[in-house]
Amino acid sequence: MDQIVLSQKYNYLQEQVLKVLQSARAGSGVLLQGGRNEVRLVRFRESEQQMVVKLFRKPSIAKRLWYSVKPSKAERSFKYALQLLEAGIQTPYPVAFTLEKGAVLGDSSYISEYVEPDFTFRELIHDLDILDRDDLLRAFTAFTFKMHENKVLFKDHSPGNTLIKRQAGTYEFYLVDLNRMEFKELSMEERLKNFQRLWLSKHMQKVMAQEYSRLYGSDPQITYKLLSQYIRDFQRRKISKKRFKKSLGL
Repeated sequence: MDQIVLSQKYNYLQEQVLKVLQSARAGSGVLLQGGRNEVRLVRFRESEQQMVVKLFRKPSIAKRLWYSVKPSKAERSFKYALQLLEAGIQTPYPVAFTLEKGAVLGDSSYISEYVEPDFTFRELIHDLDILDRDDLLRAFTAFTFKMHENKVLFKDHSPGNTLIKRQAGTYEFYLVDLNRMEFKELSMEERLKNFQRLWLSKHMQKVMAQEYSRLYGSDPQITYKLLSQYIRDFQRRKISKKRFKKSLGL
């Protein structure tokens, strides 16, 4: 039996939200992401409104025991979304989270409104023909700075986890995949290390380091040097780990 917790905006629509969840579990809607966790886009109440349902893979026995006393990924995603919105940081509006919970955690899911992006940050990495690319990089840096100033450390700050929309000459950024976050005062090291998963080119590093140093009031050259070092160290670790797994045939 599912336990469902709804946001205030949707607290009178429990039956309809459960129908959306059932449709997603049955494989209805558009598959946005497969693999470990399945993400589906499902139409809500026969209307134009659509919702995204993230179906989390049933965890291992050890983790099921852990989640019997600690918040699940679904619950964290829901609560973190509300905290982000309170801080003025955009994310698709949270609808609900559900848990199948007895002695240990079974199935779980997180449901949010659907935001249709113009592109994600990943496209900024690979598409060099975007005319306003540097403006977008500076705007994204300002968005990340705003997160940091609001004591948000988004641990999965990676290319696919920021949706980008162009709106009347400005840019809007929406965070997704929210279950790994910390809320605390951040040091300069923690702030700059938060860029390391983005796989930035040298040009991107220069543009973003310059903008972050302007906002933070730090020395641009030192900021760029530290940012580049953290990114280089992270990439070396990832490549080394990948090679090691390959050598083991994994």
